[in-house]
Amino acid sequence: MKKLLLMLLFGGIVYAQPNINPPVDISECDAINFLNQTGTNYDGITEFDLSYNSIVMLAGLDASLYTVSYHQTSGGAEEGLYPISAPTNYYSAAATIYARVAEITNPENYVITSFNLIVVPIPNPIPEIPTVYLTDGNGDGIEPIDLTSLDNQVLTGQEWTNLEVSYYVSETLAQMGISYISNPESYVTTSTIIYVRVNATGSACYVIKDITIEVLADEPFMPPPPTGSSEQSFTQGETLADLEVEGQNIQWYDNDGEGMPDFPDGTSQPLPLTTLLVDGETYYASQTINGVESSQRLAVTVNLILGNDDFIFNGLRYYPNPANNVLNIENAVEINSVSIVNALGQKVITKTVNGNAVQIDVTSLSKGIYFVTVNSGSASKTIKIITE
Repeated sequence: MKKLLLMLLFGGIVYAQPNINPPVDISECDAINFLNQTGTNYDGITEFDLSYNSIVMLAGLDASLYTVSYHQTSGGAEEGLYPISAPTNYYSAAATIYARVAEITNPENYVITSFNLIVVPIPNPIPEIPTVYLTDGNGDGIEPIDLTSLDNQVLTGQEWTNLEVSYYVSETLAQMGISYISNPESYVTTSTIIYVRVNATGSACYVIKDITIEVLADEPFMPPPPTGSSEQSFTQGETLADLEVEGQNIQWYDNDGEGMPDFPDGTSQPLPLTTLLVDGETYYASQTINGVESSQRLAVTVNLILGNDDFIFNGLRYYPNPANNVLNIENAVEINSVSIVNALGQKVITKTVNGNAVQIDVTSLSKGIYFVTVNSGSASKTIKIITE
């Protein structure tokens, strides 16, 4: 082996021959969870093509006269041992890789150098952005919009800081990261779909999401009701917050609101998200867009998924309902306690029982809807009553 002048070159020790170009560090996005292939980001492992540096190092030379191998350690590179077997699709965390370039006719005439593998975090997926509704002010179907007002929704759930948000008129432009909308604060548009791109500052690692914009005629805007399954299952103790409904600013009610006056007279009463779900009940959801609440409501009927504890209440009876003065509750299994919560989620009555039957005075309660939770051992069941 010809041992000529030693020198430091980009962090690696090389011999003067062969006279190669210095390799470059390789950066790749952390876009897939290599260990379980779930597509989850941030496991710190991604795929690299090390052979890119073969082109870099041998540029200007006759590549047919040299062999290039890549190694995980400097010792392995120096001895020519344990080369990386698949350099074109090498999975790795951030690391230093050692390259050995040797003459084919004289393998002992070689050079060792190194470069870094850099794993760049990719932003989390952008959440679903609800349709943006604009009111057409002059009847031409064109309206201005401040796209930057959507930034907070776009960045919801992101774990990283120093993220850039940009908007594009096509998915292709968004993927390429070119020709972004230069005036997002005062963008003028018709009904269309735009694309938002989020990437770390100075990084090519990005995620993209489409956003629908609807320009509506100049008339009182009425948003549609939210969307979701009309029948949903739940387990004991879950609340309205556990129901799966898509929309903006969701508000739940105990009726569909058709032909009924508004709260506070009690006929169209809003329900808090903490409202416990009751088996067989139907709840009604509206959404509010641009300050306007939908007049129609999505009806969702809920069904309890029975567990072993639910059989404790097979013999549960409660009457009368509606109740005027006294509410009677009976159960085949001993009742430990009973609590009553109003429609605002406030506990108004708590009573210790330790028996199979109890009478509860409800004369102090205002007319309206209440939720009664019956506790027996570690099990509980919630029922809905009305007081008159």
